[in-house]
Amino acid sequence: MKLHWANADQYYIKTAEYFTNFTFDLTQAAEITEMSQEQRVLHGIPDHPVRVHFRIAEASEGEHGNVKASEANKRYFIIHKDRTAAVTPDGELVVYFKYRPDPEKTGQEKTWREKRNAEAVETILKALRDPQITQKGEGGGPGETASEQAASIEDYLRLLEIPAPTEKEKDRPLLAKYVNKYTARNTMDYFIHKDLGGFLRRELDFYIKNEVMRIDDIENADFPAVETWLAKIRVLREIAGKLIDFLAQLEDFQKKLWLKKKFVVETNYCITLDRVPDALYSEIAANENQHDEWVRLFAIDEIQADTLGNPGYAKPLTVEFLRANDKLVLDTAFFDETFKARLLDSIDDFDEQCDGLLVHSENFQALVQIGKSYMGFVKCIYLDPPYNTGQDEFLYNGSSKANIDITY
Repeated sequence: MKLHWANADQYYIKTAEYFTNFTFDLTQAAEITEMSQEQRVLHGIPDHPVRVHFRIAEASEGEHGNVKASEANKRYFIIHKDRTAAVTPDGELVVYFKYRPDPEKTGQEKTWREKRNAEAVETILKALRDPQITQKGEGGGPGETASEQAASIEDYLRLLEIPAPTEKEKDRPLLAKYVNKYTARNTMDYFIHKDLGGFLRRELDFYIKNEVMRIDDIENADFPAVETWLAKIRVLREIAGKLIDFLAQLEDFQKKLWLKKKFVVETNYCITLDRVPDALYSEIAANENQHDEWVRLFAIDEIQADTLGNPGYAKPLTVEFLRANDKLVLDTAFFDETFKARLLDSIDDFDEQCDGLLVHSENFQALVQIGKSYMGFVKCIYLDPPYNTGQDEFLYNGSSKANIDITY
């Protein structure tokens, strides 16, 4: 017996907001490419690309790492009503969205997202019918006349209103199709298969043996019928093999990008002052950001002079004050790289003296990054422990989707 799950042998790759620009060419939409030449002429489909760009104009701050935003602060893609659309100097349409909490939200999340999408479609089409659209946005290109701009906008309106019906929405326009696709990208999970080619070939063999070539039928069939079945299987395998090779090539390329070792953007250290050379104290005392953090975290502004001769708090800080309070924690994030290099160089066997590690990263990439350093030291790693039961007796945001606990 083997335990199997839906996403076995796959990498989960979606871990944060997906704010890259969304660009598409309307003339390449399936609803248009499948038109006959007569239909293309009837709908006025141009021969040149008609590109649309969806962009985020404003985005409010949301979750941090494993701390998910509360339901009240859940964010949605909402059309930017004051700056809905503009035409670039190249004559391409740009549509602007906000990504923020929606104080008007009521009811089911999916229903509310669909409502906002429908509102976006209506607002965009209304903006395109506004003759002043190019004056509100990025303007027309050099030498482009007002009539040419208007004709370009007419192209967008005509194409965006082409029907793209679904079973549920019979009158859905093409614009709604792309708006739904854009806003859904932040609500869907994405996976990369570790061996898509091997998986699909195994599935193909299973399909052929169970759906195409049935043992019971072969036993009762004559030789010509069996030959016909074998010929069909050969053709099926040849065509399916080419499709599998193509899909596997795309997936393998994405897998290489995902597995490529990522750069460490920033590294900082928290060190108590008793480990810091005395020569650096004057520079530390003069650092305003470090001073403010100590006031906020340790209330050093409340420290008074005592009878043993230890100095009290004064601003600016003094070297004597730092010596008397050498258990204050220095954060190298407040200092430049030169200071950090001198500090690390002054401590022998620095890595051996580090007794804690905090990594701010995507889970998988963090494990890959520290894998060699901690090989043989880690007993167990809990990925996404079962905190979402609703019965927790400790303070934890139950809507969290990812977390790492490491036991040594």
